Order: sequence, then C-alpha cells, then structure tokens
Amino acid sequence: NSSEAWGQELWKYLSNVADVTPAWFGKFITFPKTSDDLNMTKTKLNESVMKRMKIFGGDRYGNTKKHLIYSQELQDAHHIHIRGDEENRILQHHYAFAFFADPAVQSFLKDLFVIICDIMLQHHYAFAFFADPAVQSFYKRFVRDYMRYNDEIQCAASEIVEKVREDARKYAPQHNGNFYTLHIRRGDFQFKWVKHEASKILTNLRFPNGTSIIPRGSLVYIATDDPDGECRGCLVERKSCTTYEKGKKPVGCPEDPSWQAFLDFGWTLRFLRDYLKEAPNGSALKAVNPNALGMVECLVCSRGVVFAGTYMSTFTGYIHRVRGYHGLGEDTYYHSSGHVFMLQDRHPGGHGWTREFRTGW
Repeated sequence: NSSEAWGQELWKYLSNVADVTPAWFGKFITFPKTSDDLNMTKTKLNESVMKRMKIFGGDRYGNTKKHLIYSQELQDAHHIHIRGDEENRILQHHYAFAFFADPAVQSFLKDLFVIICDIMLQHHYAFAFFADPAVQSFYKRFVRDYMRYNDEIQCAASEIVEKVREDARKYAPQHNGNFYTLHIRRGDFQFKWVKHEASKILTNLRFPNGTSIIPRGSLVYIATDDPDGECRGCLVERKSCTTYEKGKKPVGCPEDPSWQAFLDFGWTLRFLRDYLKEAPNGSALKAVNPNALGMVECLVCSRGVVFAGTYMSTFTGYIHRVRGYHGLGEDTYYHSSGHVFMLQDRHPGGHGWTREFRTGW
C-alpha cells in the first residue's frame, strides 16, 4: 500500500485494483429512465427517448457514435478506472458522453467526478445521455452554477469589464459602452495554421455581404499571449519565428506579427496589462492570484458584444460556453480561415474537444 507509486507503476496499479476499466473511447454513456432498468430493456421501447439518443450521438456530418449502457456492473463497481490508452480514454466533452434517464442514478455522477483517470478531455454534456430530459437539464444547470470560477476571479473580471466599458464610452461613444473581444493564440500553439497576422484576421471577420463583423471605430479587448505583437514565443519546427527570413516565413509565423492593421482599421485596442498597471491597491484585480489571470481574461472576453476566437483553442471554447450562459453564444465567431461561421451551424451538439455546442447551455 505504498503511496510512492508514479507514472506507469501507478497506472498499472490502478488498472489492477479497478472493478471496471471500461472501453469508453469514442462512445457516450446512456442512463436509463428508472433504476430498475439498468439494461435499458424498457427504455429501448420508448420511441421518443431513442430518437433523442440518436440525435445526441450524432454530429454535423451525419456520423453517429456508439453508446454504452450504464449497466449493473458499473452500478456495483466501487472503483472505475479510465485508462489513457486508445480504447479506454475519454477525449470529448462530458455532456456528449453520458445520458441519464432517472434521478435515482444521480448518485453515479458523484462517483463519476471522482474517478481517477489519465485522460478525460470531453464536454460533460456530450458524454452522458439521460433518458429523462429533466435530469439531462438538471446536470447542465448543475455544471453551469457550481463548476465555475470562484468569486475572486469573477470580481477581478468585473472590475476590468467596468473599465473597458468606460474606455468604450470615451473612445467609441457611438457604441454606447459596448466593446468587442478577441482571443488570438500564438506562442507555442501546436496548430500553426490558425496563427494569422492582423490583416488576415480583418479579412476573415466579414459577413458574406462584405461588412465587418467588428465595425470600424470599435474598442476591442484582445486576450493574447503576444500583447507586444512580436510573436517572440512563436515556434515552427522548434525554431523561433524570428529566425526565419522575412518573406520566407513558414505557416505559423506571421510575416507581420504586429497589431498595426487593427489600428489602421480604426480600432482602439486594449490588453490585460493596460488594466493591471492601473489597478488600485485593495482592488479585486490587484489581489487576484497571477496564475488566475487567464481565467479573468476568459470572463472579460465573455462579455463582449461580439467575440471572435482561435479555432482549436480550448480557451476560446470555454469563452464560447460562458457566452452561451450569458445568451451571447450566437454572437461568437472564429477569426481562423475556413471556420469563421462554424459556431452558427444549426446542429445543436457534437463530440470532441475542439469547440463547444449550444446544447451545453
């Protein structure tokens, strides 16, 4: 019973002592409507539930994931171990994985969140399917209301939002205090093809009729790991973008990393540092843990009248979900080429970690 187990030794131990190591990868779990129907014999006869389950397991491309039943074996298990190998790991949102049918199964969720596992990167609302729609809604609200950033982070973000609105009224009075937000991921982000220079982002952020999604003269708050607009931390093939010759830079290294194109378009730009240096002693922003500043920026971006983020970024994804909670989900876009209007598609749900879906709120 040594507590000094690490790495593969620990993983092997957890697998050996587990009651169940389910092969959940690429699937979602379904919960029956009543606790006496763990094999879903009765539930399968309910046409409306089966129709919901088919929609739940589908995606925008017409594919349907397989479902696994919350069985008697899982009900009786004391220790469920989700390994990180290809058959067992969960790489999707929890809400796209588990489907419950009965409040009596509520106790399982308590166990689910304390499962020791290697990888569980999946939206909660795409992981669990409940046969009872009321239970499905309950757990979405539970996650929304209780699995959130703490009050210190919320208050710090609120202070920034108030200051941004003040700046918007001062520098963009025509917008009545409304401001716009962007998340521009650069640095060591592994998906090189979504790292665009400012002029390309401007070109992408246009409606089909040619008008700009973010108008001229707007105040725009940018959450980014490159506030100086130099891409100093950008790497391609383990080499800094600054080492490549201008005019011959590879994908992932913007030829012009500056934000000048935004300024030329008439935007007034604001970054986190603009408000950090002005924060008075005793303010929530001054007191917040520096490690939580990314979470603060997430909440600031969630309050923009329009937000555009980086495709494949889970930081952008969570901003989208919080905006959905605020009723702003439909005014959310990507500035990445080929994906600008992806979040406006009509399919309500889906699986995987690359984006959020309106079914989550």
